[in-house]
Amino acid sequence: MTTLEFSRPVRVRDLKNDEMVLEISAKAEECEALARRFGIIALEKLDATVCLRPESRVVVSLRAQLTADAVQACVVTLAPVPSRIETAFTRLYSSLPERDKEALEEELLGAEDPPDAIEDGIIDVGEAVAEQLALELDPFPRASGITFDGFTTESKAERAETDRALNPFATLDRLKKDLE
Repeated sequence: MTTLEFSRPVRVRDLKNDEMVLEISAKAEECEALARRFGIIALEKLDATVCLRPESRVVVSLRAQLTADAVQACVVTLAPVPSRIETAFTRLYSSLPERDKEALEEELLGAEDPPDAIEDGIIDVGEAVAEQLALELDPFPRASGITFDGFTTESKAERAETDRALNPFATLDRLKKDLE
């Protein structure tokens, strides 16, 4: 069994019929482990407010607001690129066995994604936050002023002028004008 870096398990039976609100924050060692897991330079902060609420006898909703400060490597220069992530998300969880998923899908018509399974009566809210953070990270972070071809916006303009001067059609046009 894999140990999760930011595990915050909640027993579903502790919810009873009430809403539960949790404030969770990653410790320094958890941030380091998550940074390794996501392949980023650093995760400086990860905080979330999580609300669990029973929606029916077999469905629990998780609503969360997460805030994170991450540092990723620029895909062009490998320079550190700091970013602030602030997002809200919702997930559904179900305690129904796999064979009863069809009945649940009918109950949840209009839900974007099928619910995640409640395993052993536990929802790991920390893992839900960590997974959402992974989805929010920029897949192609770039340092300020850097384009995908590796040039800053200023040098890109200079490069465009050089490319125009070296264009074979531009050269032919200059030769034609010289012959006239």
